Amino acid sequence: MDIVTQGLFGAVVAQASVRARLGRRALIVGAAGGLAPDLDSLATLVDPFLEWSFHRGPTHSLLVGLIAGPVLALLLVAALRLGARLGRRPPPPLSDRRAIVIGFSLAFITHPLLDLFTSYGTRLLYPLSTTRFTIDAFPAVDLLFSATLVALLVADGFTKLPAPRIERRARWALTALALYAGFATGAGVLHTRAARAALEEKGVELRQLHAYPVLLQPWTRRVVALDEEGNAYIGYAGILPRAPRHYERLESASGPVLDAALDTDTARLLTEFSRGATLWTLTERSDGWLLRGEDLRYGVPGLARSLWGYEQALGAEGHPVGAPRHVREHIDPREVKWQDILKEGRGNED
Repeated sequence: MDIVTQGLFGAVVAQASVRARLGRRALIVGAAGGLAPDLDSLATLVDPFLEWSFHRGPTHSLLVGLIAGPVLALLLVAALRLGARLGRRPPPPLSDRRAIVIGFSLAFITHPLLDLFTSYGTRLLYPLSTTRFTIDAFPAVDLLFSATLVALLVADGFTKLPAPRIERRARWALTALALYAGFATGAGVLHTRAARAALEEKGVELRQLHAYPVLLQPWTRRVVALDEEGNAYIGYAGILPRAPRHYERLESASGPVLDAALDTDTARLLTEFSRGATLWTLTERSDGWLLRGEDLRYGVPGLARSLWGYEQALGAEGHPVGAPRHVREHIDPREVKWQDILKEGRGNED
C-alpha cells in the first residue's frame, strides 16, 4: 500500500494494542513502525532498478521483521532514554518501554502483511525464498481503506473515551478492514475465473491471466492475459464478475534476437518482478535493435499501456550494447479519464 496508508495503519495497530499504556503516544510509535519497512525505497535514489530487486525485499520479510522490528524498537527506546538523560528528565518507566516495543513491532510486522494484498509483490519469506507473494485484492492506493483509518483516528482525536474503549474500537476497525480485504480478494478470484473461461472458450491458449485492481478501488479490474506466444490481451471488468467485452491485443516479439536479449540479468529481473506479465517488443535500428520490456500489471487507458519497464540497445544478434535504461511513465492525475476506465469496466455489464 502507499506510504500514507501504511503510516495510518501502523498507528491504528498500535492504537489497538498499547493505547491504554501509552495514550496518544501510541499513534506516533505505531506510525513510525508502520513506515519503517519502506525505508528500503531510498535505495531507488541510487539506482532505479533497485525498485524491482530490493524494494519489498529484506525489510518486508516476516522472518526478518520478527527480529528487525524489536531491534529498531529497542533503539527507539534507547534514544528516548538518552534524550531524557540529556534533558535531565526521568526516563520512561519500564511498562512504557515494553509498550513501545510491542506497538512498534506489531506495526512493523503488519506492514508486509498489508502489502501482500497488492499486486506489487512482497518477499515475505526472504532469505529462505526470493518469491514475491501477492494477492490481487487492493490497488496501491485504496480510498475506502485509507478513509476508514483516517475516520477512526480523527474520531478518537475528538472524543474523550477511556483508553480501553478506544483500543476496542480500533480492533473492530481492523476486523472490518480484514473483512473488506476478504471481499476484495474474492472479487479478484471471481473476475479471474470469468475472464479465463471466456478467453479459453475463444480458443486462446493462455500462459497466465490476472485481474489486477485499478487505482483507488478494488472493484474495477484490469485483466491482463498472455498467450503461449507471449502476446498480451488487456481489458477492463466492472463490479460484476464477468469477463471484459473488449480486449486490446498487444503482439510480442519473437525469434532468436529476442531469445538472446532475454538471456540477461535485467530481463530476468523484470520478468520475476512483474510475475511474468511482461510485454517484449523489438524495434529495428541501423546499428541493431532496441528492446523494450514493459510491466503490464499497471497502466492507464489512453495514456500509458504500462507505467514502467526498461529499454536496452542490442547488437545485430541480440546481445546487449551499453547499459539498460529504466523507463517510467509519469502520469498527471488530472489527465486520467476515470469515466473512461469505469465505462470500460461497465461495458461487460450492458
